[in-house]
Amino acid sequence: MSFVWIIAAVRRGCPTVKATIYHIAAATEREARRTLAKDHVCFFAGRIRQGVSNA
Repeated sequence: MSFVWIIAAVRRGCPTVKATIYHIAAATEREARRTLAKDHVCFFAGRIRQGVSNA
């Protein structure tokens, strides 16, 4: 199952602490964080399941 992870992230070494919201498609939260972890400090904000029909 795949999710869209909503992650708030602050860029490392940035003089202003302003979080940016990212929407990342990944199977796990760890995988989603890994895409940002090199340059950002990440905070979990939410998860949306993909491919679900509630009709």
